[in-house]
Amino acid sequence: MVPRRTRRDGLAAELGVAAVTLCVEGESAVSGIGARGVRVVERGGVDRLLQGEDPVRLATDVRGSRSLYGIPAANIRSEALVRLDISPAAPPGLLALGAQSPDFFHPDQASDLLRFLAGVLERAIRFRLDLPPPPMERV
Repeated sequence: MVPRRTRRDGLAAELGVAAVTLCVEGESAVSGIGARGVRVVERGGVDRLLQGEDPVRLATDVRGSRSLYGIPAANIRSEALVRLDISPAAPPGLLALGAQSPDFFHPDQASDLLRFLAGVLERAIRFRLDLPPPPMERV
């Protein structure tokens, strides 16, 4: 079966991936889509998705989660999940990158550029929402 092609634009196209999703934890136990396409995951969902203390999880040969990626999930075969520590005044966040190739992301891959991208995104969100920075900002 040939994977269905999805339209990519914006950051997904620039990074060469099938989907880029911004997620934040919500008060509800139900996941879904929040304002402006931001995905809302249940309380504790960021830790559950990362499966450990490491702020980056790289996984190969996965089945994309529809609650995480929406319609493009059918084509997601590897993913990079990165914790977003936006602000003490904001809920935990997650940047999810999904690729069609089952080995585009893999656990042996370096994650320094993903951490850098997450840091830029954290700062942009803080600036846009006028939020205070966390006590110890990542470099």
